[in-house]
Amino acid sequence: MLLFFVVEILVLVYLNPSHHLSTIQDSDERDKMTSRATQQRGRALAIASITFAGVAVIVSSSNQPEGIGAVLDVFGIAFSFLLVSFMSKTLIQTKRIWSLIQETTLEYGALYLFLSIVLLYHTYVSFPIILVGGFVIAFVLRLYAVRKEAEAYYKMPSGTDE
Repeated sequence: MLLFFVVEILVLVYLNPSHHLSTIQDSDERDKMTSRATQQRGRALAIASITFAGVAVIVSSSNQPEGIGAVLDVFGIAFSFLLVSFMSKTLIQTKRIWSLIQETTLEYGALYLFLSIVLLYHTYVSFPIILVGGFVIAFVLRLYAVRKEAEAYYKMPSGTDE
């Protein structure tokens, strides 16, 4: 999934670099983006708190089965993505790419959190078919959203602020 994240950012920027690498000149648009960034920041912090709580429960458990290290690794990746999303708010006003990075890291952080729960469930119980199905659906929806975003950026004239 890390590869998907990197490829997604690179493709979206490649499709319309003048949009993503431009500075936000319009003060109304800057205010709108700042407001949205603040909302995204709150979501990232809330999900990061859940991630941290999950890690705390695992670490405090006296019965830690084999393979729990891999689960903690995925929790750590989720937490890292969410922290980047949280911290990027102040950069939103400089370049549009930061808005893309904030939104994308939030979404991948949530996907990694979901994956860590799937792995955690599998470590303690059995193969979590329902959770795996939910994760696959969420990931497919993410891929579909990326496709639609890519189509929109491809069709967007260079240099527009839409």
